[in-house]
Amino acid sequence: MRFRIIGELTNCHHATVIHSIKFVNDYSIFDKTLKGYKDSVDNLSDESFEDKYLRDYLKLKEEVIEILDKKNSNHFKCSQLLTLINKENESSRAIK
Repeated sequence: MRFRIIGELTNCHHATVIHSIKFVNDYSIFDKTLKGYKDSVDNLSDESFEDKYLRDYLKLKEEVIEILDKKNSNHFKCSQLLTLINKENESSRAIK
């Protein structure tokens, strides 16, 4: 996944992502717990995993923008956003 996209997902600058990755790579040599976390993430980060979560994120972002762009009351927009959040929570529970 590109550093810029990871930065957007985590609300960070891409340089922060680069330095964080360097930090984890360097210190996982000495810290067994950090190495365990790093190894588990490395095992998950194949192309299909990244594509799926990126697609889901972009779809959710589009849905939120669509709700906020409507010419409806704030009450209606909040209701729609809560419905969307509940739907996302239910689908994530179904996956687990």
